[in-house]
Amino acid sequence: MKRKLQLTGIIIGGILVLVIGASFVLNPIIEKRIVTTIYNELPEHYSVNDFELQINSLKGNASLHNLQIKIKNDLDSSKNSTLILEKARFSGLSYVKLLFSDHIAFKTVSLSGVEIDYIQPEKPEETEKKEASKPFEKTISIQNFQLENSSFSIKNKEGKPIAALNISELSLDKPKINAATLSNKIPFEYQDVSLTAGEISFQINPYDLLTVDQLALQNKQLALTDFAIKTIYSKAALSRVISKERDHFDLTVPQVVFEDFLIEENTSGLNVNAQKLTFNNPEFYVYRDKLVADDTSIKPLYSKLLRELPFKLTINTAMIENAQVEYEERVHADRAPGLVKFSNLNAEMQNLSNTYAAGEKETAIDIQSKFMDESPLKLKWRFDINDTQDTFQVQGEIGRLNASKMNAFTVSNLNIETEGELQKTYFNINGNNNQSTVDFRIKYENFKVDILTREQTRNRFLSAVVNIFVKKNTGSGDEQFKETRAEVTRNKDRSAFNYLWINIEAGLKKTMIGI
Repeated sequence: MKRKLQLTGIIIGGILVLVIGASFVLNPIIEKRIVTTIYNELPEHYSVNDFELQINSLKGNASLHNLQIKIKNDLDSSKNSTLILEKARFSGLSYVKLLFSDHIAFKTVSLSGVEIDYIQPEKPEETEKKEASKPFEKTISIQNFQLENSSFSIKNKEGKPIAALNISELSLDKPKINAATLSNKIPFEYQDVSLTAGEISFQINPYDLLTVDQLALQNKQLALTDFAIKTIYSKAALSRVISKERDHFDLTVPQVVFEDFLIEENTSGLNVNAQKLTFNNPEFYVYRDKLVADDTSIKPLYSKLLRELPFKLTINTAMIENAQVEYEERVHADRAPGLVKFSNLNAEMQNLSNTYAAGEKETAIDIQSKFMDESPLKLKWRFDINDTQDTFQVQGEIGRLNASKMNAFTVSNLNIETEGELQKTYFNINGNNNQSTVDFRIKYENFKVDILTREQTRNRFLSAVVNIFVKKNTGSGDEQFKETRAEVTRNKDRSAFNYLWINIEAGLKKTMIGI
């Protein structure tokens, strides 16, 4: 019995020696085969350096060091795109799955020091008729994927940055790639993800740049620190480079947080979901130079913008907390722009989505703010994104407001100076994309209007004529509020907020002047 056990031990030991010995023989053969394949399969305009590859076939492990791939630019060698991989480790290859199910499965894959610097070509590559490529028939799966200390950048043909991202750490749980996933916008599946990144920038258009100082995604919570969208030109420079008017933006948000955040893809396309979205302490400054030619393109209302998004969006609740908003509009070259200001603005938006069935839910926006740092403002905005007529209702109220506060806008832009007190204003607007009706109710006293000359001095004659028609007070007792109804036709080449303003303007004119 003892001799049989010894014999069995010798056989097993011999097998192990053969396996281990075979692995030492196979490792350099496999290494050479992989390196040769990489060199031979890359397109001609790609070049690869002499990188290091180590294979441990016994354990199913591999490591790669100092890989550099260059995509040659035939017109300018200083604008070659590059890919650098400092270190890659693959462990736990399943030989059973590879041999019997055409499935490449690793326990872990980790990449470190990846640098991708992509230069857009001089012109788009010409499309050529090519034979249909062989379908991807394998499945690649990884129990855990790690990416560390990596950077990605895209530059235009002049070498100016279009997008950039630095990743400190990315972890994917059970990512999988197969023929089905490769046909999607997100070419792989995964069960969970965590990400820490920073120094993010993306040029939205030729004029505006989006930046994020830090991004953290963990347990379906996405937090953005120092989120900003800013126009890359100064106000004066922007007016010189545009052919038609557009806004100059300066938006900064110290923190943006998505809760229960999820991006997924199914048969309906790309879906972006969040239980709650919060903007903390945003500051938004907008400037428009009306001396530039008008932009006469049609401006859709918010319901249509949501309805026609190129992806599915579902945000149950969106919050804006303690925002500061200023809008400046320049009408005269020799004057400062007119200013409208909203401070301590808080907003709650429900059902910010384009996935609800018709009549199921409506989008609700509730806003509270201080208008011109003085008057409490409340606004309730309701619409159904499925209504192709873009029907909406806006209810609002404005508290006590010294009329002189409006001069920051009216003096510079309208040559009008006002005084008196608007004690309380209510309005209810019902409309659609074409027209609206506003029910207006206001209480004011000692209201006076002065018409100004071009030199911004009082025009006594015109001021006297206008004040004949302007009612100075709304009355007392039961008649202390003046009520009216007015109809408005939308200027479709103006914004949704312009539509709101011309409704309020129509109500003011009819109550104060009777026209």
